[in-house]
Parts: sequence; C-alpha cells; structure tokens
Amino acid sequence: MDATNNIEIMLSEKPGSAPVVVEFPPPLAGFQSFFAWSVYKAGSTLLTRMLEDYLAAIKFPVLNVPGILFRSGLSSDIGKNEYKKILFQEGYAYVGWRNAAALKVELFDFGRVKNIFLVRDPRDRLVSSYFSIAHSHSIPAQGSLKGVMEAGRKSAIDLGNVNDWLRTFPKEFSSFLVSMDTFHKTLPAESTRIYRYEDIIFRKEEFLQDIVVYAGLPRYSDHIRDVARKHDIRPLDERPDRHIRQVNSGNFRKHLSAESLEVVESKYRHYLEAYGYFESEKFGKQLVFAAEGKEARRVLSVDLLPG
Repeated sequence: MDATNNIEIMLSEKPGSAPVVVEFPPPLAGFQSFFAWSVYKAGSTLLTRMLEDYLAAIKFPVLNVPGILFRSGLSSDIGKNEYKKILFQEGYAYVGWRNAAALKVELFDFGRVKNIFLVRDPRDRLVSSYFSIAHSHSIPAQGSLKGVMEAGRKSAIDLGNVNDWLRTFPKEFSSFLVSMDTFHKTLPAESTRIYRYEDIIFRKEEFLQDIVVYAGLPRYSDHIRDVARKHDIRPLDERPDRHIRQVNSGNFRKHLSAESLEVVESKYRHYLEAYGYFESEKFGKQLVFAAEGKEARRVLSVDLLPG
C-alpha cells in the first residue's frame, strides 16, 4: 500500500449515495497494529488527540476513520463489509474509536492486535453527555448527523437540566450499557489494557508513556512530555459551553438528584463494582487499572454482565 491508495467506504445502500474516500498513509511494515478504544464521554477525545499529536511527531502511520466520517456528517456505524476494507493487522495505529458497533466486524481477530481501552465512571459520563449535547459538542456542517444533533441540542436546552433530560431520554441508559456490553463481549482480555479516566487525568505523561511502551511504539521522551503538557488542561471552574467543561471525578454529585443517582447506580451497578467506582479513594493509585492477562480477565469479562 502506498500514500496514494484510496479506499471508498459506502455508508448507505440507497440509490445515489456517494462513498466517502479514505486516504491511507503507507503502513509500517512488520508493526503490529493497535487500536485505541474508549466510550463516549470517557476522555476519548483526550486519548485520540494525545495519540494523534505524538504519532504525528514521530511520523507514524495513524488512521482516525471515525473522525473522517464525523467531519463528513456521517455516523461511524458503517456496515461490516465496509469495515473489513479498512482494518489491517499490521502497519497502523487506529485511533478515534468510540462506537462499539465497529467491534461487530466479522473475520477480524482483535486478539491478534493490541487494544487500549479507556473507561470512566458512568455517573460522570451521563452528566458530561448532557452538557455536551446541550452546549459544547461540535455539529457537522453537513450530512445526516447535522439534523439529528441539532434536534438533540434543542431538546436538551429546552429541558434545562440533566435530571429532567435523563427522565425524558432513558435511551441514554440503554445505549451506554449496550456499548459497554459489546466491548466486554468482544475485546479479548489478553490483548487489552484498560485505563480509568480517574487514574490518568492528572497523570497524562505517565499515561502516554505507558501506552507507547505497551503498543510497541518508538519511544521519544521529549515528545511524550510535550504532548502531555499541551493537553494537561485543568479548568478552575465549570465551563458548560466548552468541550473541556471540567476534569474532576465525582462531578455527578453536583448535578444528579438523589432520584437520578438511585436509578443510575441501579442500572450500572455491575460496572460500578467491577471497575471499583465505589472505591474513589483508590483513584490515581494505580496507573494501569487492569493490565492485559489474568487481572484483565477479572474486569474485562462477560462474567460481570447481568443475565
């Protein structure tokens, strides 16, 4: 594959639909690909931007296909056959992945590549999701997502607070759960390293350095330090209209009513317990919350799912 190789991705089978053309950089021969996964509102943008900056600095082939699709106003939930065109076991760093639908790809063995998985307390994720939808998330200038996101913003603003929004849009509960369930059922424990947002948010240099070592990337300490410092943003006060509204864990306590908290903790109890989110005193004490292997099988396991 060379720098001029373009791959057409079809996002709809409707007559007249045009493909999105993704230009692939040349792969690094002999390098095992890795994927940087996260879930919505768990620091996924931080993870993506830090990796993109570091990989650009060391001139390493990186692909952010979901980012390309979003800028075109298109969902990253594309068909299995289209995903098969863009997934390679060697040569690339894949970043930007938040949509668990991508994990449904057949004939791709995620056990043969290394996976990075960033998670966050679902109580904080739901609060962050509300503020993002209502105030800060960018909306594409074109495509099918534009109207959907504009309608979602209007509804969230009209409701006025996260508690009324949660009562009105219970699909947020189910979509977050489905996403986590899919990740747990598909990502192999032995090839997946898990990080908690709460442990890495104030330790970004260590976070990036650990990813570099785990993924087998060339290690340049100066670039790691520079990238970490660039993205170490710590707002003193909440900024509802900014992408980085605030970074402290436990912010949900300021926004969720007792009723909302009871519902959220009931629905997410298995994840809150599995990831240690009822033990906040341990946040930041261990950079890699569950490394690949034996410990990961305890957390990244279908055994923790209800059923």
